[in-house]
Amino acid sequence: MAVQHDGKLALDAEVKGACPHDCPDTCALVSTVESGRVVKVAGAKDHPSTAGVLCTKVSRYAERTYSADRFKTPMRRIGPKGSGRFVAISWDEALDEIAIKLKSIAARDPEAILPYNYAGTMGYVQGEFPQRFFHKLGASLLDKTICASAGSTGLLYTLGASVGMDVERFVDSKLIIIWGSNAIASNLHFWSLAQEAKRRGAKLIAIDPFKSDTALKCHKHIAIRPGTDAALAFGVIRELQQHGWLDHSYIDRHTLGSDLLFERAQSFTLERTA
Repeated sequence: MAVQHDGKLALDAEVKGACPHDCPDTCALVSTVESGRVVKVAGAKDHPSTAGVLCTKVSRYAERTYSADRFKTPMRRIGPKGSGRFVAISWDEALDEIAIKLKSIAARDPEAILPYNYAGTMGYVQGEFPQRFFHKLGASLLDKTICASAGSTGLLYTLGASVGMDVERFVDSKLIIIWGSNAIASNLHFWSLAQEAKRRGAKLIAIDPFKSDTALKCHKHIAIRPGTDAALAFGVIRELQQHGWLDHSYIDRHTLGSDLLFERAQSFTLERTA
């Protein structure tokens, strides 16, 4: 295992850590250090959830860290926007310039500061701390990036609170529908569980206009026309209702507006949906 000396890594070691990106899986990592340099980043096989599986992006983390194209200092633009003319400056210079400009704006009207921040390369801790900083300045309120706000709001109104479920339960499924997702590329750990469920007898169905790698490995691929997802969903709802396969007691207790949904679905017959 890794041993640190005076805050520095040992010349040769295996260092355990976690992925710093914002994916909820927060994969457990093992970095191999040789002569003080990381030569390999792999998944920790003893982790109960991620089980040693890493995405392509993070498995090549060492290449990114030591890339010759990586910015190592702040850059100040010295030409008009779009000119691509920048010069390297120190961190102290950059922080001083930013502080002066923010103080100047805040002195006039702090709400003129719009805190548009966040990136997928930021984890949950470092991704959230700027909120308190901008709150202290009295800046305008903005829930991170526009796409994150729209997505989370859509999930809340469509599915309710995103409390989720234990992903390990997927292995007990009898049917798994993968709708509009290339899980092999974008959700590796779910895909591993889906494959285990498949080995136990579960059926996998992919709904996707594109014949993705995931669709090719499912029992059935329904290649709908782009933009017809809602029509298919309404058609499925109507079929479930027509055959009495819905638990209306559960639906009434846990949802709002189901009557309007069922009414809307009635016009989506099998012929229209097809």
